[in-house]
Amino acid sequence: MINNCSILLSKKCSIYFSVHKSIVKKLTDAQEKAFRHAKHELELEGFTFNKEDEEMIKKVMTGEMTRDEMIQKTISNSQKKSLPPKQ
Repeated sequence: MINNCSILLSKKCSIYFSVHKSIVKKLTDAQEKAFRHAKHELELEGFTFNKEDEEMIKKVMTGEMTRDEMIQKTISNSQKKSLPPKQ
């Protein structure tokens, strides 16, 4: 089963960022605020995130990576973790 935490957080960050973008002039501050808020909401719902998840999401928010690239990388990482060890 694919861990959807990164995808959910990315969606929530996008929503909050678009709301705060028109209010806050400092783009990086708005992005960080949106990220923290979305992450907190998902953690309250029981989701967890590792550093790699957080880094990928921030790359999407800054335009360094597309959302589709993040989804593919998340799927790939999930599949690698679920494969049995090589003998």
